[in-house]
Amino acid sequence: MKKIYCSLLIICFFSLAFTYEGILDKKYKFNFGYQYIQSNVLLQTIEKEEILLDYNNKPYKYFDKTYKEFRIKNLSTNIIYSFETKPFDKIWYLLYFGLKPSQTIEINDTHKLSSTEYGWCAGVGLSFSLFPLTLFSIGIDVYNKIFFEKFCFNYYISENDKFKVDTELFNLDILCGINFSKIFWKFIELGCGGEILYRNSSLVDKMNFYTVSGKEIVPQAFLSSRIYLSKNESINLSMKSSLDGNNFLATITIIIGW
Repeated sequence: MKKIYCSLLIICFFSLAFTYEGILDKKYKFNFGYQYIQSNVLLQTIEKEEILLDYNNKPYKYFDKTYKEFRIKNLSTNIIYSFETKPFDKIWYLLYFGLKPSQTIEINDTHKLSSTEYGWCAGVGLSFSLFPLTLFSIGIDVYNKIFFEKFCFNYYISENDKFKVDTELFNLDILCGINFSKIFWKFIELGCGGEILYRNSSLVDKMNFYTVSGKEIVPQAFLSSRIYLSKNESINLSMKSSLDGNNFLATITIIIGW
């Protein structure tokens, strides 16, 4: 515990020792981080079902469409890299890329898909500052982001069996949100906000040529804490959750600005 307290005191000392003029006035930011993601992905099917009727002791048969929906629990980790630039005063542009070293889908309590391969994700974003963040005022930003994710699974595991498969999960996420942020004690920035997520998902069984898709709109809320270690380096911690509890994301990021 003494080592932890000493480390925190050293960080605070060096943070306060730096001059904070211009700490927020950066044109470029490089982000490197790690994410843990848990999401219950919605999938929907429309299937033909044979309906049998007995009318006046005569059987009648016809086909009807049956709509079904179900969720699969997707657990993954991301190693993320992103680059942001602000060529204009109030607009940030974002490029994002990530690798997924850990990927699992829990279909139910006893059946799941796992992987020894890497998935990946990529995206772009745009952020506009309604009110710029300063040491004395609250910052308000609105943003829009588009992300594409590909998960690769090569094993199907049940209680007693494990065999190879070739299955992929694709997510297309479109986010629109607002972020509020405030500086405290000159080196800690706290943020919160909300967003609307549109997700289009597809689970593809490449061996059997079968695809199940789903679409949904999900409101989400998030909290973040950013510690400025110097004028150019900072660490950001954030948590995000959907209001229905189906999505959760935790992120730790190292930010280098210049």
